[in-house]
Amino acid sequence: MATSQALVETEVGAVRTLGEIRSAVGNMRRFEKDLFLNLADEEALLRYEKSWKEQIISTRKSMADIKPTLESTEQEALMRMETGLSGYQKAVEGIVAGIQRGEVNDPWRANQLMEPSKADIRAADGALSDIGKSVAARVDAAVDHLAVLQRQALVWMATVAISILVLSVGMGYLIAMRIARPLQAAVSAIERVAAGDLSQPVQHPGKDETARVLAGIAHMQSALGDIVRDIRQGVGSIAVASSEIAAGNADLSRRTERSAANLEETAASMDELNSAVHHSANCHDPCGSPWMMEDTGGVRASAGRGRSIL
Repeated sequence: MATSQALVETEVGAVRTLGEIRSAVGNMRRFEKDLFLNLADEEALLRYEKSWKEQIISTRKSMADIKPTLESTEQEALMRMETGLSGYQKAVEGIVAGIQRGEVNDPWRANQLMEPSKADIRAADGALSDIGKSVAARVDAAVDHLAVLQRQALVWMATVAISILVLSVGMGYLIAMRIARPLQAAVSAIERVAAGDLSQPVQHPGKDETARVLAGIAHMQSALGDIVRDIRQGVGSIAVASSEIAAGNADLSRRTERSAANLEETAASMDELNSAVHHSANCHDPCGSPWMMEDTGGVRASAGRGRSIL
């Protein structure tokens, strides 16, 4: 495309140079007429002759500039123009010399002497017209070709842009999945832990940030599981100890009840003993009577039973 752009610029430059040549030829013909019309005024004659020669030089320079940009057929036309221009220049210079020698004294005579060179002028004009048409046709073709290339470039750019867009969307989707799915897994794991479910393991594949988050949640879940197990074991131990304490309390309660019954029996025996002693003290019989001995033996037997129970 850059080559086509340069080609179009070259063709446009050739058209511009052709315009300069046309302008110089027009000025050249105008100064020629002014030169013939003012041939009686020597100062004006010299001024217009100088201007005419400057246009001749400018025309030849522009022709030399445009020649490298022309094709073979156009260069042939340029050579015809050069031949016609040389014939025209030779004719005008001859008339000017005749004016300076006094051989040409009026414009009519000058135009009459220019008549044979008009064919050269027409040949130069025709060659210039042919060059202009050919260059214009090449410019139009180059512009059309450039337009085609521009359309192709636009299609290519649009295709590339769409491809980049599709690729960007695909990459964005993949990146979102790589982030969204692990985050969703992290949310689900946190919700399960919050609900008290520590049975499901937390998967954390990869080494990126989301994987590290999942790994942290997995470690937290494992630590909470250990704590719960320790608490359950502690609760179990406490339950066993409580059962043992309850059994000991029940046994102690039974023994206490038995002790209380024995104490009551002992107290009754003591009451009997006191009664017997009191009765013995008030008795008129000798203390060594058989009744006294029998009553005292019974009291001692009851006290012995009370001690054995305790």
